[in-house]
Amino acid sequence: MMEIPDELKSYQPMMMNYKLNLLEVAKIRDLDTYGDDLKMVFGFVKYQRDKKALEKFVEKNRAIFSKVPMETCKAIEVLTNTKEISKHIEQNEDGREAVNVCVALEEMREDSKAEGRTEGRTEGEALFASLTEKLVGDNRMEDLMTATKDKEFRSKLYEEYNLTKDVPRF
Repeated sequence: MMEIPDELKSYQPMMMNYKLNLLEVAKIRDLDTYGDDLKMVFGFVKYQRDKKALEKFVEKNRAIFSKVPMETCKAIEVLTNTKEISKHIEQNEDGREAVNVCVALEEMREDSKAEGRTEGRTEGEALFASLTEKLVGDNRMEDLMTATKDKEFRSKLYEEYNLTKDVPRF
């Protein structure tokens, strides 16, 4: 599974060859077959790029997302590169720390809207700025130039990069 450089070939007999079982979370169809913690983590990972699907998933599972254990919350943050969720810590009935992800997502959405207003950008400007950042990062300068002139092409790029007007910026 791994290419070993010639200068390290002599060490190959000392390297263990472990079997790895990988799980492609994005292709899991029925998340209800997993326990609550895995269901939350897998669902968040699966839908992290589709705001509407994530909102629908969280809303459908509001009962479990209203009291997410800190360990589960940290796993979600690490796997989805979301650092804002654990800032919404609460105490649940048994005195343990938990996070209400529903409230956290709502507050993050409001914060990003307010942040966009204070930066003096409209939603459309902020959206195009995000697209520009991604295209420059991918060294797609010709596509960026075309996107400045062609609205239909720009819309296709928004879809390609999963950018929509109401995507939470977390």
